[in-house]
Amino acid sequence: MRSLALWAIAAVLAAAVFQWLVPAPAPGPPTVVWAAGGVDILSRTAGGTAIFGLMPVVPMALISTLLMTVVSLLTAKPGEAALGRYFPRG
Repeated sequence: MRSLALWAIAAVLAAAVFQWLVPAPAPGPPTVVWAAGGVDILSRTAGGTAIFGLMPVVPMALISTLLMTVVSLLTAKPGEAALGRYFPRG
């Protein structure tokens, strides 16, 4: 679970630093900072940051889900004692 905590901390810090470095535009169209193939990837809006036109929490949640799945598949399953502590049978 450390990978999820580290990812969440890094993502929130990255959004904060980005908003600190790139000034908010006047109300209207966003300032596109990174685009590829005609798609706006990262932009600064009057209200904050947009990643693919979405609030940063959307990719954060998707990447957190992916990390949780990958780490779960790569690590050993918990033993019966650990499972019994959280899921008692009886």
